This record gives sequence, C-alpha cells and structure tokens, in this order.
Amino acid sequence: NKAAEKIFGYEAHEVLGRQVDMLLPTAEREQHAKRISEFAASRAGMTRPSKLVYGLRKDGTQFPLEASISLLETREGKLLTAILRDITERKTIENTLRFLAQNSARGGAHDFFRPLTEYLAGVLGMQFVCVVRFDASISKAVTLALYVDGTPVQTLTAGQTGVVVLDTTPVY
Repeated sequence: NKAAEKIFGYEAHEVLGRQVDMLLPTAEREQHAKRISEFAASRAGMTRPSKLVYGLRKDGTQFPLEASISLLETREGKLLTAILRDITERKTIENTLRFLAQNSARGGAHDFFRPLTEYLAGVLGMQFVCVVRFDASISKAVTLALYVDGTPVQTLTAGQTGVVVLDTTPVY
C-alpha cells in the first residue's frame, strides 16, 4: 500500500513475494522470527497489543515503529496481519521532553538554554537555532541562546538561516 511505500521507501513491486525480514534491521530478525512463530501457534482471533519495533528503510536507516499484530483463521490457514505506524516524530518529541526534564534543574537560563539549542540543532539538523524570550508586551525580544554551525555563539553574521524557537513566556 502507499503508506508502507512511504514509510519504508520501497515501491510495492520491490517487496511483494520477498521475506518481511528485509524491512527489519539485522539485529531484530531472529527475535522477530521467534515472536511470529509463537504468535502463529496461538489461537485465531487474537490481537497482540501495540509494541515498539524497529524498521529498516530502503536507504538503510533504522526507525521506530509501533506494531499491532492480529491472527485470523481462514480457509487457507492462519493469516497474520500487522498494522505498522512510523513513530519517529513521537520518539523525537519524547526524547526532547526527556532532555528538557533532565536539564531543567540546572542553574540560570544560560545554563539551560545553551544545551537546549545544541540538542535542537542536532535533532533538527539545522545550522542555526536561536531561543528567544519576549517581554510582557511582546515588543522586546531577549536572546537566550544561539547555536551556529556546531558552536554556541553570542552574535550572528549576515546571511545565516535556520529555525527560531520562540518562548512567548512574558519576562517581568
């Protein structure tokens, strides 16, 4: 289907008739085969709750998936169906929240926002990240942290572009 083509990067004709293992990282294949065998031996009508697994895209990148598996009895025998959801974005958000929680206990804004900009630059793959806080009237912006080309900096040069992350919490 089109969603699977988009998630894995393969066209349907490239995977039809081939082992599903081609869509799994090598390290996951043995465990996957074991889980499928155990599930196939269970009774029909069963559905296994969603589970975190890892997929392998055509370009070789690994990514997190949420997998739900169902077992149906047909005239031809047992049929396993899997519903897969790419949860890369959700995992990125979870990791960002975890980072924020771990670093929020640090000292002042400088101590907190500098590693935040470095982290966001890495996650977003950006050359430039700027964290700004506005005053109560939203007329004055205070730069809390800048990150350019892998280095925390104090000033920008003309022509640099990237993502600006805005904190609209008023400064009193």
